Amino acid sequence: MSQLIDENGVRVQFPDNNYFQFSTCQNYINIKSQKVKETDVGWFDINNNILWLVELKAFDNPNNPRYRPQNLQDQDIMAKWIDELVTKSIHAICMACSNRVDTQTCLPQLPNHQTRINIVHLVKVVPNQSSYLSFMQDAIRAELMAYKAIFNIAGIVVLDYDSARQQNLFPWIV
Repeated sequence: MSQLIDENGVRVQFPDNNYFQFSTCQNYINIKSQKVKETDVGWFDINNNILWLVELKAFDNPNNPRYRPQNLQDQDIMAKWIDELVTKSIHAICMACSNRVDTQTCLPQLPNHQTRINIVHLVKVVPNQSSYLSFMQDAIRAELMAYKAIFNIAGIVVLDYDSARQQNLFPWIV
């Protein structure tokens, strides 16, 4: 079992230690100042040859008094977060699938042509705003359409963290 990874109350714990965080990898740190972004965590499911790129996002965190809730009803806020999640996805895909600046050294295993890639954005939303995530997912999928084709990405989802955890959609969402 991997260590628990917690970003403002959005938590994952993978069944083995084949996870990675670009943010702790020196080759990512070396390029971060060039406005390179990353997903919070990745996990290589070696048994099934699946690379998971996972972003943990809390738009609501009542346990943190300094946290400002993100109202997805506001079009400007929604557009900002769609852009941010698209950028993080593109950069993570490129770092995982290209070794031009040695970012593949961050991964526990290199993806091959048969590796399925899944992008998951786990979002803790303000109460009663989970319905906005389907719009966000559609917009992100549209923006990533070319990357999905080029990198043979199997799936791109935006999930309500609380619902995904309660429904046990993936056993590593805790």
